[in-house]
Order: sequence, then C-alpha cells, then structure tokens
Amino acid sequence: MEGYISITEFIQYLRENDLVITSRRTAKQDYLKDELLRKKHATIKEIADSGIWEVESKSGVRARLKNLKDNEYYQHPNGKTYVLISAVKREAGL
Repeated sequence: MEGYISITEFIQYLRENDLVITSRRTAKQDYLKDELLRKKHATIKEIADSGIWEVESKSGVRARLKNLKDNEYYQHPNGKTYVLISAVKREAGL
C-alpha cells in the first residue's frame, strides 16, 4: 500500500516533532494571543478576537472593563478604547 503509513508511525512522527492536531480556530486564537501579548496596549476587538478573557464579543470585553482600574484603559481620540497589556494579563490570570 503505497502512500500510507501506520497510525503508530504517524503518532511517533507527531511526538518527535512536537506537533499536535488542533482545530483551525484554536490555532488562530493561540496565534492572536501571542501577537496580543507582545504589544503595550490592545483594542477591545483585539482582546475579543484573541479569546484571552474567554469572551468572544466586544460587548463581553466591555463588561469585563468594569473589573479594571480607571488608569488601565483609555479612550483614544480616534474613538477606540485601549487596554494596557498588564491589565489584560492580570484579568486573564497570566
């Protein structure tokens, strides 16, 4: 049977190369979390898209802003609300 490998060989290959099988959505959220944590501040949309606070909507993130101190988020003149990454990490339990 050309083109086929046994499941044990496949699992061994995954283990040797530190690979995992995951959904595309999970992989995207992990990537967005990594990108988010490299910044100094983030928008509400970035926080919602990354899923770091385990909420998937901007309104859910806005509701969690009540847990933050007043100096940990601000309204930019462009109309967007920005949150300091230190506050994002603390709220996420990182």
